[in-house]
Amino acid sequence: MSETVLENFGSKRGLIANATPHYYRPGHYGVESASAVRLALIAQEARFNMEARRGKAARLVASVHKMFGVAPVQAPLSVSTGESDFVGVGASRWHVISRTQNGAEHHRKLREATDGLATLVDVSHGFTTFQISGACATQALAKLVRCDLDGTSFPPGACAATEAHGMSIQLRRRLRNDVYECAVPRSFGGSLFHALVTAAEQFGVYVVELPENARINAN
Repeated sequence: MSETVLENFGSKRGLIANATPHYYRPGHYGVESASAVRLALIAQEARFNMEARRGKAARLVASVHKMFGVAPVQAPLSVSTGESDFVGVGASRWHVISRTQNGAEHHRKLREATDGLATLVDVSHGFTTFQISGACATQALAKLVRCDLDGTSFPPGACAATEAHGMSIQLRRRLRNDVYECAVPRSFGGSLFHALVTAAEQFGVYVVELPENARINAN
């Protein structure tokens, strides 16, 4: 395995740049005349678990709002600053996801905002994240997940801890319609990749080359 590590976060987080996972095979799958689904592996991501200390959730939300300009929501919803997302994953608990080039500064601000108010744990290496988009992304995902993806039930910004093909995942719908992200424990990355490709083949699916994918914007 290559020792060349992505350094855009100021520390060793995310996937190794020149070591694409063995299961990830870019190219076109399924119906040859169409690519109604686009599947990408998110290669550059810093992810922190932020959990409020007892009785300090309101102060934490206020502190984060003061520092970043957005207030995390006590619900399964995602709010974005443009450079980072605060994803509600439990009671007084969020995943803070950043794909900014200035990761060291973002981490400093996050530590300052949560000091004395929350437990902050770097879980970047614990998850593999895929982005699914395109005109038939919803139909493809609906084959796998145990939740209603209709726009009124699962609108942009919504997230859910659910199951896909027997795997526990964190699913969220981005602020753009028909763009989803699935985060899974890293050891299940290959299984989820194959499940997503199989579900999307009937629509035609294009699996993005990793260097292109590494430039995906957080929104």
